Amino acid sequence: MGEANAANAAMSPLAGLVERLERLREDRRQIEADLSEVYGEAKAAGFEVKALKALLARRAQDTRAAGELDSLVDLYAASLAGR
Repeated sequence: MGEANAANAAMSPLAGLVERLERLREDRRQIEADLSEVYGEAKAAGFEVKALKALLARRAQDTRAAGELDSLVDLYAASLAGR
């Protein structure tokens, strides 16, 4: 009987974690559907979705890292321009 109680005690936290994960997965599906809808609206308005995604990725970077990346891209482009 002691083993059964230990198993039940372990299941309670596990069940709670599984339920939370299920809810989060459903939330993620809804958010992904919302994102698709907004990207569709942007495309219908004439915006390039690929450029919007790049802009969002750049804005998510910290300012210093974005500046460093821009500098490297400019350096590489200048190097190739001289060929």
